[in-house]
Amino acid sequence: MAAPRIESQVATVILNTERERRVVDRESTCPILIRTFIQSNTHLKPSEINSGNLPNDERLLLIHTWVDATLRELTNIIREVRPEARRLGTRLSFHLLTPEQQHPGYRSRNMGEVFIGSKPGDERVENKTLEEWYVQAGDVLDVCIHSHMSRGPRNDRDRDREREGNRTGYRDRENRRR
Repeated sequence: MAAPRIESQVATVILNTERERRVVDRESTCPILIRTFIQSNTHLKPSEINSGNLPNDERLLLIHTWVDATLRELTNIIREVRPEARRLGTRLSFHLLTPEQQHPGYRSRNMGEVFIGSKPGDERVENKTLEEWYVQAGDVLDVCIHSHMSRGPRNDRDRDREREGNRTGYRDRENRRR
């Protein structure tokens, strides 16, 4: 009696780690509206985000664009309307605010930074489309313009001051002895 033959029922599955980019015909496709809040050296405060009522003031920029727009394209639009974003060495930090389902307010998610000028940015972030960031109707962009003169978030500046204080502390001790 011949032994039964056992065959594998497992198929080889190749997972595509990158979603294929959908090409949008910008002449026949209607653009989406993205509410964008732009501020210098800070993002929206958590109290403004969590209240559910976003401010409606000079920080608001309404951008009509397509889902295949990249952060670099959005940066170019922002540079057209905000002079402080035109300087070399400036970086734009993007956060995506998505409405909370359970309670009023928004959830903030860091999207990345785009640099203006000679400092190379992360091309994977700059060339990622809004669709790849899963931007949907009702989402809001929060953009912070860090000028080339600012040294980063406040906690970085404080750390640098502490380091400088440690270096000058030796001199202070010498001066006290005199």
